[in-house]
Amino acid sequence: MDVLKVKLAVSLVILIVGCALTVLFLPSGGSSGDTCLLLDFGGYEVDRADVEGFEDVTPLEVMELICSVTSHIYEVSGDEIVSVDGRANSDTARWGLYSVPSGGTGWIEVGDGEKVSSSDSTVLCWSYCGEGSSPTVAVDATGKCFYTYESPQRVVSLAPSCTETIVAVGGERMIVGTDFYSNYPDSIVESRDAGYIAVTGGFSNPSFEAILKQSPDLVVCIGSQGTHLQMAEKLRNTGIDVVVTSGGEDIRSVMDNTYMVGVALGLGDKAKETIDRSMEQIYTVEGLLLDDLQTRDKHVMVALSAVKSPWVAGSETYINDVIGITQSSNIYAGEYGWVQVNSETIAKLDPGLIVIVSGDYAATEEDYQRMLSSMSSEWTGTTAFQKGEIWLFTGQAADLASRPGPRIPQITEILSRAVQSESFHDGIVMPKYIDTYKEYLHYTEEGAI
Repeated sequence: MDVLKVKLAVSLVILIVGCALTVLFLPSGGSSGDTCLLLDFGGYEVDRADVEGFEDVTPLEVMELICSVTSHIYEVSGDEIVSVDGRANSDTARWGLYSVPSGGTGWIEVGDGEKVSSSDSTVLCWSYCGEGSSPTVAVDATGKCFYTYESPQRVVSLAPSCTETIVAVGGERMIVGTDFYSNYPDSIVESRDAGYIAVTGGFSNPSFEAILKQSPDLVVCIGSQGTHLQMAEKLRNTGIDVVVTSGGEDIRSVMDNTYMVGVALGLGDKAKETIDRSMEQIYTVEGLLLDDLQTRDKHVMVALSAVKSPWVAGSETYINDVIGITQSSNIYAGEYGWVQVNSETIAKLDPGLIVIVSGDYAATEEDYQRMLSSMSSEWTGTTAFQKGEIWLFTGQAADLASRPGPRIPQITEILSRAVQSESFHDGIVMPKYIDTYKEYLHYTEEGAI
């Protein structure tokens, strides 16, 4: 069948859909409608059309509606979209319509013969996706579409990783409140000390009254923290917009958090720049390790203390992803999330290298030796202990390693230098215990913040 190139005017769309639709193209932010229509080219390259209400529309009619507003040009063969702006279906990626159902948080692909209604979906997205992949994130961890938020002027952050993300996408000037533990970058602490930024509670116990006192029009928090979810609902009931980020289960989710915060702030382009730079730096470190003949698969454990039965990084954590980038194996990949483990499993799994992320010790030889001498027999019997492969990240390095935010490239390089020290030939020698970390960066030295 011949391929027909289509570029429709709004009048034709109205005729096809059979009802008057109010349509406005809004690349970032704007007033909300019944549903959000997106055109996703991949790589966080997304256009938006704001639509007020439609019923029983085919996937092709959704594309017609989007392109009539955004001026993109698509090609159709029969009922199949084969290309948009020259980006054509291939063996590795195809155009498809996806929906986030009302009340849901995940994407569902819409079948060719199905019809969709705005009342059934929070978001509808025509996306260029590869096999097994999904469109760019469009709702937060609670299923709220962050594209519909007005560009805020006063923002409160309830977690250090959220604060760092806001700063990374260019929103620092909007911050009027943070949690007590947000201490990076230094300018946040300076503004707080000067009275420009208020403390709105701790990480696990944010204060509703302290938040309201700052009159925010947007609050950013974390979905893996129960008190944050409760606070989000409470704040939304007062009319305050809230972005609930994910807990940073992997590097992709950290980048998604960066994107959703950027879009909610009206800074989507800066968020994409931040993501692109971060991923380029991560790939650079990964490529170095892949190319170096001295890189070896090591059995790694990352723990949050040196106690007998510590909390460790399992699968579905950003640290697990970073361990993979170091071309090594996480001995607790069989566990889910951050989990407390029995000391006997340490002896059984026998890590060849251990990284301890803890603020309980100073970065001194005396404290390092004190930490080693405190370890139980299950720890001291490991290959890591016997070969002197115990690393301590404390102070600033501990903050870096424990926050799923825009400094992911930096923890990738620092952890890689610990795990694969033989593969770095740039003359930088990192000791077994560190607090400050920037002097050990080379490939990711120019960070987002």
